[in-house]
Amino acid sequence: MESYFSNVMQNLKSCVSQNDTIAFERAAGLVVGSKRKFIVTSRANSCVGDMMLMLLKHLLTDVYETSHPALNVIDHLCDITENDCIIAASFPRYSEMDLLAAQMAYEAGAKVILITDKASSPLAKYATQILTVSVDSNTFFNSYVAVMFTMELLCSFISRKMGYSTEAKLELIDRYLSKVGLF
Repeated sequence: MESYFSNVMQNLKSCVSQNDTIAFERAAGLVVGSKRKFIVTSRANSCVGDMMLMLLKHLLTDVYETSHPALNVIDHLCDITENDCIIAASFPRYSEMDLLAAQMAYEAGAKVILITDKASSPLAKYATQILTVSVDSNTFFNSYVAVMFTMELLCSFISRKMGYSTEAKLELIDRYLSKVGLF
C-alpha cells in the first residue's frame, strides 16, 4: 500500500512540476473561447472524459463527448471547424482513434488541448496546448489519479474564467436535481 501511495504522490507532483499556471490558463482560455468543445477519450481514459463532460456541461454550452457507443470519434468530428476545440486525454497505449481525432481537429484548424504523459506522445504534434502528467504505476495498468487531478485543475481554471456567469445555470441544475434527490 505504501509503495502504491508513494507512486501516486509522485504522479500528482508531476502535474505541478511539469505544468505552470500559464499552461493551465492558456488551455482554459482555448476551451472558453471555442464554440464547440469535444472531449476525446477512449478505453481506460473514458473515466476522465465522463467526469470532464459533467463538469464542463455545468460551466459551458456546446460540450460533447465523442465516446458515444453508436457513433465513433470520426462521426462526432466530421464537421469540426476552426472555431471549435477538442480536449483529448491520451496515455500509453495510445489509441489510434484518439490520434485520428487530434489529426482531424488540427487539419480543420480547431484547437487541440492535450492531457498526456509526455511532450513526445503521438498526439503532441497536433496539440495547441499540452498538459503533461505521469501515469506511472507499479502494476500492469496506468494510474489515473493524477490525470483526474489534472482534469479537475483545468476545469477549476475554466470555472474561474467563467466567474459568476454560470450561476443561473448551476442554480437551475440544482433546483431540478433536488426534485429527484440527486446532488
